[in-house]
Amino acid sequence: MTDPAYNDQSGSGTHPERRIEAVWQLVERSPRLRQSLYRYEKESALLSEGMHNRHIHLLLEGTVELRKAHTTAGHLCVDSLQPGELIGLYSFVTREPSLTSAVTVTGARTLKFDETAFTQLDDSEPDLYRHLQFLITENLANRYRRMVLLHQELARVNSALESERNELRRTIEALNKTRNQLVTQGKLATLGHLTAGLAHEMNNPTAALQRATEFLRDAIAPMISGAAGPDSDRADTLWSAGLDHAAPATNTQRDSRESLARRFPRWPASLIRRISQLPPDCIERVIEQTDTSDTGGAVVERLRYYEAGRFLRTIRLGADRIAGLVSSLRNYSRGSEGGGEEIDVREGLQDTLLLLGNRLKGIAVAFDCPDPLPAVRANAGELNQVWTNLLINSCDAMKGEGSIRIAASTQEAGTLELAFHDSGPGIPPDLHERIFETNFTTKKGKGHSFGLGLGLSISRDIIAKHGGTITADESPLGGACIRVRLPTV
Repeated sequence: MTDPAYNDQSGSGTHPERRIEAVWQLVERSPRLRQSLYRYEKESALLSEGMHNRHIHLLLEGTVELRKAHTTAGHLCVDSLQPGELIGLYSFVTREPSLTSAVTVTGARTLKFDETAFTQLDDSEPDLYRHLQFLITENLANRYRRMVLLHQELARVNSALESERNELRRTIEALNKTRNQLVTQGKLATLGHLTAGLAHEMNNPTAALQRATEFLRDAIAPMISGAAGPDSDRADTLWSAGLDHAAPATNTQRDSRESLARRFPRWPASLIRRISQLPPDCIERVIEQTDTSDTGGAVVERLRYYEAGRFLRTIRLGADRIAGLVSSLRNYSRGSEGGGEEIDVREGLQDTLLLLGNRLKGIAVAFDCPDPLPAVRANAGELNQVWTNLLINSCDAMKGEGSIRIAASTQEAGTLELAFHDSGPGIPPDLHERIFETNFTTKKGKGHSFGLGLGLSISRDIIAKHGGTITADESPLGGACIRVRLPTV
């Protein structure tokens, strides 16, 4: 007798419920099938994960979960099987260990076959065998469909997780930035209190140093005239020149050295170098009436008049510089805005190089600035602080050896550019912008002095305050180049 569910051509006969109903009818009619019918209580294990399975179950009644062991959650439910599903199909056919455990969620009944019984169903129970063929096909189709849907859901979840991860990353970056800003604000607040006290403590000794230099300037002049005797006019001229004139440009000094070496071949190179640092008109005052065969003894005494004035000028400049720094510290601590005046930045650069002479030992400095330069309206002390920061950074980067070139040029109308080149290791391109950030420093590790990351940040703020820009790039010398552009008057 042919089962009606098997002959149903409408498609409804392929529904698991109709087929399970037909299977129950076959079980009721077949004593052999009733022997293969098993009843299970709730939480009974039909399969265990990792076991070698030798049976296949056709679920007729109840619900069975496929569970995967999990290290923290105990187990994960990977599928829920209803009547009409086959249990252990994959491990039964492949003979591989079971991928999951099959556990009853409710009481359940199944038809259970071993390999021998299952292979003989075609002969012993042909109607059941035909139903199983349809159910196996439906099982595989349904599991493939669930696998595709699971992959789609997994892709959606992964996409959502990636979005959340990116959002979390952005949040963490924002929090770090906010934290750094708060730390910076705290440091600057503390620095403000410290600078106010420091400025107060430095003010009195600085004022005393300024008064002392002015007194020495007035007191030493008549002493020089009296000691020089008949040569007093020359001594006064050289002394005054040392007090009032900056060192000539590098190319001028080089020309003077070459000329003196040809003219006085017996003079030592150290003496020629000292004389070449004088202004050209003073050089003639030192060497006039000196024979070319002279060994230089006579001019040394004259040279000392100029050098005495120059060193007193250095002391005075240092005192004035300290006073300017004290004033800047006071302005910084109370957040005031200083005014400006028309200045020649060439003078400030020369004075800065003079004051940093000790730091620049061992470094060849080229000062290529045309004279005169167009004036800029600025606070001279603040710009000098910028020049100091840039030169000290170059010295630190080169570890006291190398070359620095300062070049000034007029760019488009109304803009003066000063380029500070060095032969150090340079600045990586990805840090060209970051080096001007507050608290960012590259002075870390062995061989570097301690850095707060404030020098270039303060320099940027000072230049911006004066309406200019400061940028970093590579230098033809092989190291870094910091370019400062300022509006001219």
